[in-house]
Amino acid sequence: MPPSVIWRVPWFMVFVLGLISPPPVHAQRLDALWPTTTPVIGALGLQVVRVDTIRPVKSEGKAVTLSLAATLVPIAAGIAIWSAEQPDPLVGPMVMGGSLLIGPSVGHFYISRTGGLWLRLGIAAGATAAGLVAGTSTGGWEGLTVFVAIIGIGAGVVFVDGVYDIVRLPAAVRNYNAQR
Repeated sequence: MPPSVIWRVPWFMVFVLGLISPPPVHAQRLDALWPTTTPVIGALGLQVVRVDTIRPVKSEGKAVTLSLAATLVPIAAGIAIWSAEQPDPLVGPMVMGGSLLIGPSVGHFYISRTGGLWLRLGIAAGATAAGLVAGTSTGGWEGLTVFVAIIGIGAGVVFVDGVYDIVRLPAAVRNYNAQR
């Protein structure tokens, strides 16, 4: 065979196989998508399994480790940035604050849930907005004091919610595994 024909044969075979093969499963039953494959599947002794029902067992320890690492490692990095010889006054606290917002939910992301992330984001946004409104309406050093106080209260609530999120994580993983 000439080389040009050899290269055409595999592509032609791929095209033909693509036409006669069943469409992708996409979390549906194969025999419902392509009825002619049901006898073949039965003859081969195969079982059609829905793809969306296969969920791996998740580890409680891994989920908690992910949440703690995603929270504590950035806090340590933020402290290191903040305690440098010439610290940047914003980067360290921003890294630490971001880890308090997102870190506790990483274990919940592991089990395809968000945990208390939206609550923490709402509290942080609400405290920032309330602090800005109260701080700008008062003005001067008193306004700054009010702003810092409201942000501090919001940060405390975010911290408590983050701890609660990590504490309830093992139960969430057990619940996830029970729903398999």
